[in-house]
Amino acid sequence: MIVEIISSIIMLFLTLLIIFLSGLAISWILIPEKYKNSYFWILIPFLGISCSILILQTFIYLNIPLSISVFPFFILILIGTYIYYKQNNPKTPKIPKKLFILALIVILSNGIGYFALGPSNYLGYGWIDQYNYVATSQFLIDSPFSTSLDQVGEIPYLAEAIIKKDDRIGQSVLEGYVAVLSFQNAKTAYGAISLLSPLLVFFVIWIYSRRLIKDEWAQYGAAISAACIPGFALIHLQDFFSQALAVPFLLIFPLIIYFSLKEKDWHFIAIGIIIFAGSHSIYSEFTPLLIILAFFGMIWYILQTKEILSSLLVFFSIVLGGLVINVGYIFRSFSALTRGNIPNILQSIFPFSETVEGLGYLWFGYSGPLLTYSTLIFIVNFSALLLSIVAYTGIINLMRKQKDVITILLFTISLFPLVLLSQAEPYPYQFYKMLMAVSPLLMFGVWVLLSGFWEKEEDDTNTQIKDFLHPYIYKIPKIALICLLISSVVISGCLASSSITGGYRSAVETDNTKEMIELYNYLENTQDQDIILSISHPYPLAWAAYHGRNDRIFFINSVMGDVPLEKVYSKKFPFNNISLFPENATKITFGGEYPQMSPKKTKENLIAFIENPQGMEGTEGSEFNWLGKEMEIYLYWQGSKEQNINLSYLSIPGIGYPETNKRIVNISVVEGKSQTEKTIETDGTETVSIPLIIQPGLNVIKFKTRYPENASVIIPEDPRDFLVHISQMKITGEN
Repeated sequence: MIVEIISSIIMLFLTLLIIFLSGLAISWILIPEKYKNSYFWILIPFLGISCSILILQTFIYLNIPLSISVFPFFILILIGTYIYYKQNNPKTPKIPKKLFILALIVILSNGIGYFALGPSNYLGYGWIDQYNYVATSQFLIDSPFSTSLDQVGEIPYLAEAIIKKDDRIGQSVLEGYVAVLSFQNAKTAYGAISLLSPLLVFFVIWIYSRRLIKDEWAQYGAAISAACIPGFALIHLQDFFSQALAVPFLLIFPLIIYFSLKEKDWHFIAIGIIIFAGSHSIYSEFTPLLIILAFFGMIWYILQTKEILSSLLVFFSIVLGGLVINVGYIFRSFSALTRGNIPNILQSIFPFSETVEGLGYLWFGYSGPLLTYSTLIFIVNFSALLLSIVAYTGIINLMRKQKDVITILLFTISLFPLVLLSQAEPYPYQFYKMLMAVSPLLMFGVWVLLSGFWEKEEDDTNTQIKDFLHPYIYKIPKIALICLLISSVVISGCLASSSITGGYRSAVETDNTKEMIELYNYLENTQDQDIILSISHPYPLAWAAYHGRNDRIFFINSVMGDVPLEKVYSKKFPFNNISLFPENATKITFGGEYPQMSPKKTKENLIAFIENPQGMEGTEGSEFNWLGKEMEIYLYWQGSKEQNINLSYLSIPGIGYPETNKRIVNISVVEGKSQTEKTIETDGTETVSIPLIIQPGLNVIKFKTRYPENASVIIPEDPRDFLVHISQMKITGEN
């Protein structure tokens, strides 16, 4: 544990150091002197992240991998920073120590799992999204951008990355940037960068709190609570990496628009262009929202000042400039820009999205389904609904009082989820992701309202209220805020701990167990070996393939991660083509194998995979197949001689032909040692046993239903042929 904590701290420190150094010189240049004391240390990471992504991304599109471009780029940054400092002696404000010390609360609450597991073992909740981001980043480090699927060879992880390389890559560029400079792989860099999300939100809400909340304790309390609200913490914990990084950019954009319109200074316009472009590269789905914010800000400012031409110039400069400097990604981004305009997608991810229960998750994490008493669930849901009402009341009241560009745009951001909720067709997935994104702002709204709940514009009225109320009643809003602060920090910490132990909606029990971590570490330290993986679940298979990227990896599964290999590539990948498997490869098995194999010699040398057009069902230990017209079993025998085996299974008449229990299935060897076709006739539930001979290399056994020839449609929504239920399949070899 000590080693993991120390390595996590070092990785996080290096990440922050790299980002702040990357943004130091550009912050000296662009932030006007009169605003440096207020915004210098807040804007540095935003400018450092954005500039690094934009420049390195351009090199990537020029076919220069990060492993080649990063060090020259960083050295030039350091030299340029040093020269600028020597020649101009720029003013550098003091580091806001209190802000950075209190930021540790945010980091610790959101990063409990990261510190406990260490940077190289951290998977968040183990959702496949992290693998996709890591694979893309590692690809950008190792390979030229032009690498195609034909060049994947025996490095399976490349397939996932190449398929997704034309999507937004800003987040993976940043990940690769940090990984290369810290001499780590992309996975090791992931955790520290994901924690930038709550840290930057903490900075942004603190900036707004200084402007809009009177008491200093409440300014910091609002910022901590907003960065730790469970709904927002779940974005990075559930591995929505791009969105998590983009939320701080969305929240700070009203401030940048305001100063750009107010000052009409090229410095702020340049900052706006850079931050807009960085956000576009990280999470293009937010780009339409940024354009809306810039447009609304411009309209409101024109209504207040009548400065039409200059405001139009600021708007078009930021929007068009931000798009244009994304060289190489402008046209690629069109599909991502319209991705959110698809109704009824991914409904299973947030089935609770449009319910009060969903609000409970937003404010209190997943406590609702973990509570055993209906009264407690009611209290959680009702409290969440009440907090949501208070949040919007606070934001509306703030807009009513201030009536400036910043508060108008913050109010606009808070409306984005409601716009999605109001559509004629349902957008449950997009709605809840947007709700999670604006949740820090909702928390800020609660603090704005309650921290000044009894305050009036006239001091004497305030004094009269104070004298009239009992002291304890007067303090209720502040007590409520303190309770909300504590609950946010504690609940986010509990949610983050699920990345260690697993839990509700966490997949670490599938792909990041202690045994899997040991396998990943073993593969990470091997090189130039031929390895055949026998891992049934596609998620740990994908991670094992990633960690074995310095070896030649093979497996017979048709799905890796969330990619159906046969659907994305018209040919057979070399790593997935059994005819190309090396004879003396090392077989690595993890988890339960199906069909089950025995004895030990057979288990160690045989790889089996069922290729059924109708898929496989059941959980580990209770797998089964619905046989329709046909299915195949691929057997790869690593032995040097032929082997006698016995293939057995339990056959049950399927529901697809209820007229009779009679079933006739032909079983033949279509590749391998020629053998007589077997005809298996059953009448009811029977155990079938078939002797076969397999030869070294690939053997393919085909099951073909002879009677009945066709199935009746039993379930209109499921067109499969439910002819024979096949389960408990076993392969027994010679001792």
